[in-house]
Amino acid sequence: MAEPLILNTPRLILRDWRDDDIEAFIRLRGEPAVMKYFPGVHSPEKVWKYFPDIVKNSTRLGYGFRPVILRETNEFLGFCGIAETRFKTPFGPITEIGWSLHAKFWGNGYAPEAATAWLEYAFQFLGKPEIVAFTPTNNFPSQSVMKKLGMERTPARDFDHPNVPDTHPELKRHIVYSITKQQWESKKGS
Repeated sequence: MAEPLILNTPRLILRDWRDDDIEAFIRLRGEPAVMKYFPGVHSPEKVWKYFPDIVKNSTRLGYGFRPVILRETNEFLGFCGIAETRFKTPFGPITEIGWSLHAKFWGNGYAPEAATAWLEYAFQFLGKPEIVAFTPTNNFPSQSVMKKLGMERTPARDFDHPNVPDTHPELKRHIVYSITKQQWESKKGS
């Protein structure tokens, strides 16, 4: 069995899931502000149903969307990570980066800090050629994080998310940002 993956930043610990993370994850997915750009909050029952798959896929791949822990207090802030898209996109299978933090932790730079560590891991250790991020057109906070990461808007890849029901037209259209390994290394060097 491989050693558990732990990424460290100056303020954060990015670690594997543990069984006791489920309650914190339920609170995160039940927070209306956090789920504003999704078709609704998730009930505890729904989270209990899909949480094992998140853990299983993360373990199988050796990476995934994983907990973000504040080093100073050991608090669960939310999650961040990279994952292979599990739905059909117009641009084919790709590795995406994503994050979701409790609203009380927004505005402190935690999402870009965690995502930067994951980009570094994706490019330097996994040899990924490109990472994408996507979000509904009206999710300006996430778009801001994408820009802070040095990701560039790629409008030709915009798509209607197949997992967003038509009853939520304001969330259906997703815009795409991306960064290649070469762009990442160039931005790091400057």
